[in-house]
Amino acid sequence: MSLFDIECTEEESSVVITPVNWEVTTSYGGGTSLAPDQIREASVQIDHFSAKYPTHNSPKYFLRECNDAILKSSQTNQKKAQEVYETSPEDKPELLKQVNEASEALNDWVYQETKKTLEKGKIAGSLGGDHSIPYGAIKAISEKHEEFSILHIDAHHDFREAYFGFTHSHASIFYNVMKSDFAPNKLVQVGIRDYCQEEYDFAKKDNRISVFYDTDTSEKLLSGQQTWLDICHEITSKLNQKVYISFDIDGLEPALCPGTGTPVPGGLNFSQWQFLLDHLIHKKHQIIGFDLVEVASLEGSDFDANIGMRILYGLCRACDLTKDF
Repeated sequence: MSLFDIECTEEESSVVITPVNWEVTTSYGGGTSLAPDQIREASVQIDHFSAKYPTHNSPKYFLRECNDAILKSSQTNQKKAQEVYETSPEDKPELLKQVNEASEALNDWVYQETKKTLEKGKIAGSLGGDHSIPYGAIKAISEKHEEFSILHIDAHHDFREAYFGFTHSHASIFYNVMKSDFAPNKLVQVGIRDYCQEEYDFAKKDNRISVFYDTDTSEKLLSGQQTWLDICHEITSKLNQKVYISFDIDGLEPALCPGTGTPVPGGLNFSQWQFLLDHLIHKKHQIIGFDLVEVASLEGSDFDANIGMRILYGLCRACDLTKDF
């Protein structure tokens, strides 16, 4: 089944998406490693026509086949990680070591797959899976683009240092990225509303990081101090011209992602997200890549996959529309 019911080869496509069926360190709800196939199946329900972008009616997006070896490794190592969660890292050092080694291997695989995509002149996207998956993709993106920013949509900072001993935990992705030698010029976080003191302090100490806390933006909107347009102006003003988007589905309000692993009250509604994405396009930001993570469907429902595929389509279209900026 083709993504978005688009018949094209990888060579013909403008955006190539790598599915990453990985959820080893998830600490609450699960199921996100199955999302790529669920999103592919749901994606045939979308219409390509847009009155806002009428010239963009023949898109060419390609989702690679899922890698069975990655999914098998995820399932094996997830069981090991759960044992660590149920006891402690000190009690299960060998299991912790094995999970960390598997995560390093996953990072290298994503890096290599993304690099191949970029070398073909394509725009690269990653589809998770949990939020640990884009580490290798961001590294590959940094080798192609010397200066870029990351727009991070999420309920969580993801600034935990080796959460529960897992060096590449889903809760540590942006701690790891900002500590790396391929960190972006700016990291702009939107929707953040569930975090610890350690993460709050980490954000405050790094002048490369700008955070739009959900509580603050909600107060400004509800009190009439600012419009969403005002806030979008502020968000985009913090970004470089080139932008990588990391989208955790739990950045949206929980009604739009009931199956995600760690839903948090508050967050963006779909129209706010779409407005922000359109604003990036209007302001001539070039979307150079993306990841979409933490989509997980409740049993017997494809609602989350339906929302996820619409987020994915918007990200692909934004990349396509801005590739020549």
